[in-house]
Amino acid sequence: MRAPLENVDALRAVLEEHGGTVAHRSLRGMDLRGLDLDGCELFACELSGVVLDGLTLKTCMFTDCRFEACRFVKGQLSGAHFIDCVFEACDLTGAALRHASLHGCRFARGALDGVALTDADIEDTHFAALSMREADLTGAQIASASWEDVDLSGATWRYSQSLDVKLGGVVLAGADLHGSEWEGPVWSNVRVERSTLAWTQIGFAVWLDTVLERSDLQGADLKGIQLQRCRLEGASLIAADLTDAELEDAVFTGCNLQAARFEGSRASGLVLRDSNLTLIKARDAKWTGASLTGSQCVEGDLTGADLSDADLSNTILDGVDFGRARLDRARFAGATVARCSMTGASVDETDFSETRFLEETA
Repeated sequence: MRAPLENVDALRAVLEEHGGTVAHRSLRGMDLRGLDLDGCELFACELSGVVLDGLTLKTCMFTDCRFEACRFVKGQLSGAHFIDCVFEACDLTGAALRHASLHGCRFARGALDGVALTDADIEDTHFAALSMREADLTGAQIASASWEDVDLSGATWRYSQSLDVKLGGVVLAGADLHGSEWEGPVWSNVRVERSTLAWTQIGFAVWLDTVLERSDLQGADLKGIQLQRCRLEGASLIAADLTDAELEDAVFTGCNLQAARFEGSRASGLVLRDSNLTLIKARDAKWTGASLTGSQCVEGDLTGADLSDADLSNTILDGVDFGRARLDRARFAGATVARCSMTGASVDETDFSETRFLEETA
């Protein structure tokens, strides 16, 4: 049972009596603006409808507290510690939580637009059904956290480090994840638009039903990633590394995959439509039944790749190495082929009808 504090004067008296510590208390409908709470400690407290806008709460400690419909607009919470706290329908718009610690916390149905979590320590914390537009997580250390049905448009994750993070139903429009590191992330039903993931490192990832449109993944390290039912449209994956990736019903449309690496990747239902595959490296890739229609590949390396039953109709293939590749029953109808090598390739029942051979293909 939490004993209620009737007013600000009562709170001030408790703080003075207990050296800045408030425990097992209930605060309702208070306006605490102007009160000096810097360095205080709240333990097992309930705050409902409390206004803390603009307050300085640096180095404060909050443990097992519940905040309901509270306001922290432009609050100064840098360096504060929150342990096992719940924020329900709270407004933290523009709050500064730089170098703050969030451990075992839950945020639901609130607003964290423009919140600064730069270099924050976020662990086992969950964000659900709220807005975090233009949030700044630059350099944050994140582990075992999740975002569900959160709008992260314009958010910045530059050079952050994330371990076992889950994103579900998240919108990343105009977001900046440049240089961030992700280990074991699971993205489900995530929508990424006009965002940059350039030079990110994303290891042991699973992306399910995720859409990336007009986004930059140049130089991204995606080795071993699992893409299931994902759709990438107009995305740049120049020099991206998808070595040993598992691509199940993944669709790339109008993407720039120049110099991307797909060595050892495995795919079923893969579509690379109307895309730039120049200098692609896909040695020993298993792309049975893949569709590359309308794509262009110059000086690509598909040595030893399994492209049996693949559809390469209306492609432009110039200087591509198909050495030792399996091209059985593949379709090259309407393709333009020049200077390609098929030495040692298997071409049983391969369809070359209406294929244009411009220069000698060995």
